[in-house]
Amino acid sequence: MNLLRKVDSEKYTDEMPEYPAQIILKHMFNKGIQTGSVLGLFVVLPTAMVIRKNIPSFVWAQSQPQKIVSTTLGTVTAVCMGIPFTMGLTEEGVDDRAYRLVQNANQNRVDTYSLIGLGAGITAGYFTKQSPFIFGATGVVAGIGYHLLLLQLQPSLGEKLKRQESE
Repeated sequence: MNLLRKVDSEKYTDEMPEYPAQIILKHMFNKGIQTGSVLGLFVVLPTAMVIRKNIPSFVWAQSQPQKIVSTTLGTVTAVCMGIPFTMGLTEEGVDDRAYRLVQNANQNRVDTYSLIGLGAGITAGYFTKQSPFIFGATGVVAGIGYHLLLLQLQPSLGEKLKRQESE
């Protein structure tokens, strides 16, 4: 997968991303952040608390090793999930996958909310002098949760997104 390959715009009738491989890489990066955040908050941190046999009054302050573990797990998981999908792709396959990612409004929305949550969490962690990383991970999970909540509360939005994807 050549990250610097520009798409031949004359080859396609619809608007195609200029660098399709970079779209796929960005998608894998976003999924890595999201996976690492979910694993860190719901698997790694509780496991560490059980191993330590204590529950600190402010759990997030005790989580330096968990930051490294959850980041590593998330990145490795996302890359391992992405490699099989990208290894066998031809140039047309990369173009098609990138086009579908760009056109997927639902995917773009969850990525946007999770990155907004990441930024808000890091900012909150910085200004409260706590761990910006853990607050950032919490923000990512909150962004994913917000997206899922909106889909449940606004069924018409979910149907609209499905229609956009099928068009």
